[in-house]
Amino acid sequence: MLNPFATLLPLLAGVCLSLSAACSSPSLTDEDIEAATQGAEAIALVGDDRVFVMTISALGMVKMNRGSRCSTLVSELAGSSPETYSARVAQTLMTCNQTCPKDLSKYGTMPHEQKQPTAIRECDAIGPDPLFTGSLAEQRKDFELMDYLLIRLHMDWFVQAVEKNGGDAAKAALKGYQDQAGRLANDMKRRRAANLKEMEAYENEASP
Repeated sequence: MLNPFATLLPLLAGVCLSLSAACSSPSLTDEDIEAATQGAEAIALVGDDRVFVMTISALGMVKMNRGSRCSTLVSELAGSSPETYSARVAQTLMTCNQTCPKDLSKYGTMPHEQKQPTAIRECDAIGPDPLFTGSLAEQRKDFELMDYLLIRLHMDWFVQAVEKNGGDAAKAALKGYQDQAGRLANDMKRRRAANLKEMEAYENEASP
């Protein structure tokens, strides 16, 4: 199976251009705050099985000074097919200078059941999860790796931008996403359970 981490790393390693989030710092414009607020409102209205997709779609519309290439990639992820999703998330994480984990390549060959616990430990060593706190922190072990790293990428950047902005409107927008964290966690667990079921069915079909 193609390892998206290994194939993309040589192309992206060491690159820091004006188009890259690695060269910028989080910030919010008035348009960003409005987009984030509208996104949080939209998430509150969708069904429980659409919370994750709506969240990445909504946060993908908030530029946050991430650079044009990064912004383009995150805005397109919600429309990814199941076949291309993992590779596109990997490309997005590296282009957007993900907070954690720093070495994505090792996850390509790691046993599936070890990926998420390892990522959680590495991310928590850098700083507290900005969204899944309290009892929700324990539920992260039941998320898909790429789903979790994508949400973490968005929220780490969003929280830093809100702290820099310091305004009431920005803080209210952030709270809108935090208020939906429980529903988001449930949807992310549902996605992982569905993926595991699909993997099991595939393995059963492949068995002689």
